[in-house]
Amino acid sequence: MIMPTQSKDLFISYGRRESLGFVGRLHQQLKLAGYDGWFDKVNIPDGEDYAQRINQCIESAHNFVYVMAPRCLTSPYCLVELEYARLLGKRVIPINQMVIFNTQSQELSDGDKQVMAGFYKRHNLPNQNIQTTQDVLDCSIAVVGRTDWLAAEEMLSDKDCDNRNSARYW
Repeated sequence: MIMPTQSKDLFISYGRRESLGFVGRLHQQLKLAGYDGWFDKVNIPDGEDYAQRINQCIESAHNFVYVMAPRCLTSPYCLVELEYARLLGKRVIPINQMVIFNTQSQELSDGDKQVMAGFYKRHNLPNQNIQTTQDVLDCSIAVVGRTDWLAAEEMLSDKDCDNRNSARYW
């Protein structure tokens, strides 16, 4: 059963591969500074309807923090979150953790393509015909724009990402 969602200062959208540790630390620092934010690893219990809960969290947040790193920028799910926040008129705060514009393009799975097409149809938006991770990247950058990014770059290797995902940062 999904509980009613209380209002929060912000919702944090990110790609877990590169950003889980960073977002865990960001969430802690924001909390220490008096801000109340949605972070899925802390605020969304296992077993809930994840997509519905994410939407409720975005709806109830005053701001949408978009942590930009390769996985986030090429994730259909992060793009749907970004598009939904924009559709709701949320202030988008882009944080440039590690942006790589030369990512390898891959075909999206049929399920990911359906998620994208379903989102645009459900909200009566033009279908962007997103087929590849490059399409997701291009659309993500178009939505967030290229100005006013907060800099928080970290240079991470694949090994760093694997190590960070196996450690606890929150």
